[in-house]
Amino acid sequence: MNSNHGNLNRVTIATLLVALGIIYGDIGTSPLYVLKAIIGDRPVSETLVYGGVSLIFYTLLFQTTLKYIWLTLQADNQGEGGVFSLYALVRRYSKHLVIPTILGATTLLADGIITPPISVASAVEGLNTVHGLENIIVPGNALTIGIVIMILSALFFFQRFGTNAIGKTFGPVMLVWFSMLFVIGCSGIIHHPYVLKAFNPYYGYQLLIHYPRGFWLLGAVFLCTTGAEALYSDLGHCGIRNIRITWAFVKISLLVNYAGQAAWVMHSGIQHLDNINPFFEMMPDWFLIPGILIATAATIIASQALISGSYTLISEAMNLNFWPRVTVRQPSDVKGQIYIPSVNIILWFGCILMVLYFRNSSHMEAAYGFSITVAMMMTTVLLNYFLIFKLKWKQVYVTLVIGMFAIIETSFFIANVAKIRERWMFLFFELFIFMTMYIWYYARRINNRLVRFVDLGRYSPQLVELSNDDTIPKFSTHLIYLTKANSRSQIEEKIIRSILSKKPKRADVYWFLHVNRTTEPYTLEYDVSELVDDKIIKINLHIGFRIQPRTEIYFKRIVQELVQARELNLHIRPDGSTRYNSEPDFTFVVIEKFLSVENEFTLREGMLLSSYFMLKNMSLSDEKAFGLDKNDVVVEYVPLVYQPSAPIHLRRVLMMAAFVLCGSFLKAQKVDTAAADFSWVQGNNRQSGSVLSSKYFTGSVTIDAHYNYSFNHPIDHTTTGSTSTFRANEFEISYIEAGGDFHNGNSRARLMFQFGTRATGVPRNDVTALRGQYDLYNAMRYITEAYAGRHLNILQGMNIDIGLFKSYIGLLSYNNFENWNYQPSFTSDNTPWFFTGLRMQLFPSKKWQDRLKLEAWLINGWQTYGMFNEAPGIGLQVQFRPKESLSLLCSIYGGYDTPEKPSRFRFHSDNSVVLRYRNTPVASVTKAAFSLTADLGFENGAGVSPFGSVNAPAQNFVSLMAYHRLWFARDK
Repeated sequence: MNSNHGNLNRVTIATLLVALGIIYGDIGTSPLYVLKAIIGDRPVSETLVYGGVSLIFYTLLFQTTLKYIWLTLQADNQGEGGVFSLYALVRRYSKHLVIPTILGATTLLADGIITPPISVASAVEGLNTVHGLENIIVPGNALTIGIVIMILSALFFFQRFGTNAIGKTFGPVMLVWFSMLFVIGCSGIIHHPYVLKAFNPYYGYQLLIHYPRGFWLLGAVFLCTTGAEALYSDLGHCGIRNIRITWAFVKISLLVNYAGQAAWVMHSGIQHLDNINPFFEMMPDWFLIPGILIATAATIIASQALISGSYTLISEAMNLNFWPRVTVRQPSDVKGQIYIPSVNIILWFGCILMVLYFRNSSHMEAAYGFSITVAMMMTTVLLNYFLIFKLKWKQVYVTLVIGMFAIIETSFFIANVAKIRERWMFLFFELFIFMTMYIWYYARRINNRLVRFVDLGRYSPQLVELSNDDTIPKFSTHLIYLTKANSRSQIEEKIIRSILSKKPKRADVYWFLHVNRTTEPYTLEYDVSELVDDKIIKINLHIGFRIQPRTEIYFKRIVQELVQARELNLHIRPDGSTRYNSEPDFTFVVIEKFLSVENEFTLREGMLLSSYFMLKNMSLSDEKAFGLDKNDVVVEYVPLVYQPSAPIHLRRVLMMAAFVLCGSFLKAQKVDTAAADFSWVQGNNRQSGSVLSSKYFTGSVTIDAHYNYSFNHPIDHTTTGSTSTFRANEFEISYIEAGGDFHNGNSRARLMFQFGTRATGVPRNDVTALRGQYDLYNAMRYITEAYAGRHLNILQGMNIDIGLFKSYIGLLSYNNFENWNYQPSFTSDNTPWFFTGLRMQLFPSKKWQDRLKLEAWLINGWQTYGMFNEAPGIGLQVQFRPKESLSLLCSIYGGYDTPEKPSRFRFHSDNSVVLRYRNTPVASVTKAAFSLTADLGFENGAGVSPFGSVNAPAQNFVSLMAYHRLWFARDK
């Protein structure tokens, strides 16, 4: 049962075509947008154009040719490449390589979301240059976006059928593509041969040092090498010799085309590009349609390469215990070709969001490249260990080479940091991937550390005795347990308990199967140890990390081989007969673990383990992950106790004493439930017994109507400046809110819709060009809350939510009639209604329980209500109720102010104290409270300063408000 990887270094015309079709899609389609991104809206000049081409040349030389083609490709793991293959080679040399590996994998996956949209969009937008289509195919219009989405959707849809058939055309298509790049580039150079001066490094130096903000152009230059990481990741599909030979052809074609584009720009005499793409402009008119079709085909192939690479990356991550198990399918017989439905859906959804959000390739260019910079830096970290421990390089050479790459990549990283503002929404996706890998890897390490192993030989006599005991019903002829113990004589203690405790499991043969995922990609071997002949057998099955673990098939094949070799004497049926069925009777026992309530954790371990079991519940079960048929599997559940809770000391008392204590306790509990209830925060409904409630949903409907009279008598009856009134001198329904909460176990979500003037009016303080909340085709004006999250049993409780929330500053409950603890603040009345982002609520104190809450936010900025990628900020809220009648609140925001003024920073703080001195639910006045609210804030930058200067007037405020409030209805 040994399978070896084929000889990939065999060089033929066919293998060279395969290499062209598989690995060069990303880097090969970069001429569609790189030079256009470098020039942008800057005035065309020799320094800019020649300098850009010069930097492209040396970037491809150092980053792609030297680092990847010459050096990194040597780090093959039995012919396989990629960040996980490199990690598998060097992980034994340092325990600190896990984080660089996770970061590298995370950023590579993030690249799979933006590469397909930018490549396809760039090609489709080329139709704009065709005569008669100038006003039809416009970058960013609905038709163009629709075509891009249609192509991407079709590409993802056909993934389930495999790419074996159409994959045979990838090589010839890419050969035509690179030939076209070379020919068109040559035609441009012929018209302006002086462009060849651009290969002089002097022009690159001039651009970086002397051109205004020239260093930051490295962010656009870097786009020419974003596909270099794919060269290494796809090493196993092509082989090192095929990649190196084809790279010579590919590099020449790329450089000639870049030079040809630069020649066209200089020869045409244009002063600005004005959304012109030199790539298509230098094509002759008669060739535009064929050229665009070829470009579209090339971008589809580039997208396919990224998608396939993402499948492979997740598959390797699962096999190296970095990712939860998910369904993996093999749509064809081609080795290594897999399809992961969940990854396909995530990538498709992400790509569609990218298209809808950025709308055209020019906007995507501003966000592209940052992730790959990080991936390359992480590869450099791992490569350092490979050079030292595998290639045995001298330290001085390693320092020089790695130092050179570190300087280059750090420069690109700094230049690309500026793109975070354009793509900070990516951080959520990358954070999700990173945290999933981090949690899964380290939580499994905690799991494995606490697994107890026992000596199997010690229990062998008991197992033999049980097997021969006819008084106990036979559970199965062959009983198979999956074990993590790789030692011949050890198994987990829980397996012995499963066999011997409660109802003993009698069997003729006890099998203990250990599946070992090797660091070699295509290993498929096994070894057998018989502790007791024909009674207790231990098998170690070694499977490479690129092979799907079809464990039951492999196991039955092993049994067949043992029988044929006369090493095993099989009983066919539990009663020993073969009359009705000649098939062996196998039963696999899978032991599923769950987190016991009898645990006390540190904060880190609690978060890791709670998140791990949440992910485990959503991932593939062990029987599916190991390829076991359900009819042959029995699943048992055992609790896991990591750190037992402190001993509980109970004292028995007399009945009369217990009665007195109980009476005192009940009396002490007669307090207002709002004193320890945070469910209303963010406007959550605090009413109980809703007629709209069900097991998984609790509905809510709120209506607010009023009449507002203005002595100014506005002509159109419109007033601004308030969050509650928009129409004057008329009766209006200002607010109808409907929706509710979805809940299932520890998972929850909230979706609320609003109608009325609050949905149609425009708040005065929303100064974004599209009126913030009301962009996205007017859909979000009708949404007040839309978020989902999870409750974790960490400390006294943690809630993590992501989505659209009601503001936590000023408008604490959004509707001031909702509950008595609302803190009115006229100063903060015009603060944002909504925030979009990530919220984490933590109840850290065992003493104060839910009376002390810490709330942290990573949110969209101040005046950008419905946007998801503008003006990021951070927030903090602390709420403390030391006793039932006193509430202290501090809310803080710091971050960008508005997209129109990206350099302006805003700080806002809303603080309050509420002292309730009356709480009599049966009286006419049910509650009475004093409130003191203090607000302060300032803005800095873009023409203003906190305290004023000669050129920047002061922009700050401090306010203090005192209230006395009465309630005439019982608070529920």
